[in-house]
Amino acid sequence: IVAKSFLVQLCWVLSNIIGILLFLIELVLVAFIKFYPVDEQRQNNLHAATATLIVIMLLSLLMVPLVIYYSRSLSKYKIQLHERRLGQAQQMLHDINQQIATGPSIAGENKSTRSVGNSLSDVHQSSLLP
Repeated sequence: IVAKSFLVQLCWVLSNIIGILLFLIELVLVAFIKFYPVDEQRQNNLHAATATLIVIMLLSLLMVPLVIYYSRSLSKYKIQLHERRLGQAQQMLHDINQQIATGPSIAGENKSTRSVGNSLSDVHQSSLLP
């Protein structure tokens, strides 16, 4: 399960990065083709094509660290969220095992049933949180 999760996240990150890079390459090509001089009269357009190429390349170099930071922070958040939910599920399992080990009692039966119900509703409510 962990390997599949890692592969899914890796594919998501790579597809986003490749998609953004291909889009930027397309912008560079479109801008360069639009401004590239086809005759001697439009020689000044070569400067515009070169300037467009430089600006888009600098922007793409600035965007790479931003994408890396975003994907890392998103991954950290998801890991913390799943660890918290796993801890809640383990605590619930521990509580249920303790209740099973102590056995049912007439006075404690309502109390134990209520605590299982509360912990189930707590997990259900926490699973609704983003």
